[in-house]
Amino acid sequence: MDGRKQGEAMKPCLVKRGKQYAVKYFNDEKRRWSHQSLGTSKRAVADQRFGDFIKDLNKKKFLGDLGVEPISFNKLVAEFLNYMESKKAPRYVQLVNQFTRKWIAFFGEKTLSTAITPRLIEKYAIQRKKEKCRVKKTQISNATVNRDLAALKHMLHKAEKWGYLEVSPGRQVELLTDDSTVRTDYFSLDQIETLISTSEQEPHFHPNHFNAWPEFIRLDVNTGLRCQEMLFLEFTDIDWESGVLHVRNKKHLNFSPKSRKERRVPLNDGAISALRSMFPKKHATTDLVFHQADGTPWKSILESFRSLLKRCELKRHGIHALRHTFGAHLAQRGVSMAFIRDLLGHHSVTLTEKYYAHLAPNNLSAAVRQLEGALVRKSLPNSLPNCTKSGNPETEIQKSVALLTRSSPRCYVPEPALLAGVAKLAYAADSKSAGVHSPWGFKSLLRHSSFNNLRWDCDR
Repeated sequence: MDGRKQGEAMKPCLVKRGKQYAVKYFNDEKRRWSHQSLGTSKRAVADQRFGDFIKDLNKKKFLGDLGVEPISFNKLVAEFLNYMESKKAPRYVQLVNQFTRKWIAFFGEKTLSTAITPRLIEKYAIQRKKEKCRVKKTQISNATVNRDLAALKHMLHKAEKWGYLEVSPGRQVELLTDDSTVRTDYFSLDQIETLISTSEQEPHFHPNHFNAWPEFIRLDVNTGLRCQEMLFLEFTDIDWESGVLHVRNKKHLNFSPKSRKERRVPLNDGAISALRSMFPKKHATTDLVFHQADGTPWKSILESFRSLLKRCELKRHGIHALRHTFGAHLAQRGVSMAFIRDLLGHHSVTLTEKYYAHLAPNNLSAAVRQLEGALVRKSLPNSLPNCTKSGNPETEIQKSVALLTRSSPRCYVPEPALLAGVAKLAYAADSKSAGVHSPWGFKSLLRHSSFNNLRWDCDR
């Protein structure tokens, strides 16, 4: 058999196996003939599904020539999660794991990576937008959907690098409009003093209750550490000679800062005094600054903090408000956003500006006020009132402008401009009229009683 007849013999064909139609094709991987059921006993439906099978088969061959190896969506998700566990913080990996369950339910486990299109991703975003929050029972925000889409686009981008896609379809999908509201909750200096004094005067001596609030608050508002960074802080992280605190990844405690990003935070006198106050309370079996009675790290101190807020009669806040207090007071004192970014460990200055730029001193207004004076006054027309010469601006306005209409008391126009405009209209009417004695002519308009009384109406 020649090559042409052999190629025709190797082509897929539609066959009937029992009551169901199936496709008989040659499997190149297994090097043998295989059958795939089309799931129907109707010939018309079978022909349509057979055509779709041929298209997918040709597409696979084409992608194979490009070096692209399609993979099932379920396997792609599993490989992506393994990659994320080695690169991202456990808390973010847990969030992405929740997203992947929704991805698999929508796209399907056996769907090939090459079958995902931008339109399919947009349909997924529309479906996610219709869902409701489990806690608030309200429609989820665009910011929540954007976090989901960002993780999905990240996975498809990695699939492109790994050779499972020719071009990631996520490149053509835009995120939704950000509808998140920024609310920077922070404490004033008086409120901080109230928290510290109340926690010192009314301590809890129960072993399962967090008792180190005076030192915790004083240290957090002077360093801006996150709550978990505070709870896993060790005395070995403190460089006492240079006065610097190190935020490190700690495998022995199974802890890593956000995005595994380490940083150095300078210590002021308030922070150093808080650390020295905690040193006599150090447990013999651990190096932790804040620990339980047996030396183990605290899992959560939120309820204890809210109890303290209730005793101080302050508004209900989370512990993260202490970190916001650090950034807010720095911004109010005119510290550069770039410095605040480095101290807080933000990934970009854009995030820092989002939370603290509105708290910075209003230098823009001060810059604009510098132009007040001769430069602005010389650029204004002479017909405008000079409010600096008279104590009553309304008197100056009445002297230099004429009321345009009696029904609109707030609509004013300079009197010389008004008279000049009337004269131009009259001259134009005079040039088009039959003669100067026309009732709408320029000379007739000058003799009209309304024009002669115009000055009196304006003054009145």
